[in-house]
Amino acid sequence: MKIKFLFVFITFLALTSCWPLKEESKVVELKDLSQMSNTSVSAGLKEGQYVYKISLKIEGETDGSFEINNYKFNPGKVDTLINNMDWYQEDFPIAFKPVSCSEGNLKVKVTFFLQE
Repeated sequence: MKIKFLFVFITFLALTSCWPLKEESKVVELKDLSQMSNTSVSAGLKEGQYVYKISLKIEGETDGSFEINNYKFNPGKVDTLINNMDWYQEDFPIAFKPVSCSEGNLKVKVTFFLQE
């Protein structure tokens, strides 16, 4: 019985050590879709915290194709989740490049997964 309890306890610790202690989300609105733009968002870490992964949520609508961080998107409505990317820095760059895009609206939500 003690071995079974010990096994369950160790399994619980192993699983919970991978869970995020905190998520921090930042939203960037891309306004001029006819021009290339480079911006970055920061997780705003507190002492002892570190980033171990991120997720991107890209939403909006455009009249042409474009790229964000080398991900290519077609014209029209955009609702894309790029989930669970390994990332270990406090800042995340967002590089927008219009291919045939000149107008529309786009929002990029960056969610940082943090641990202490």
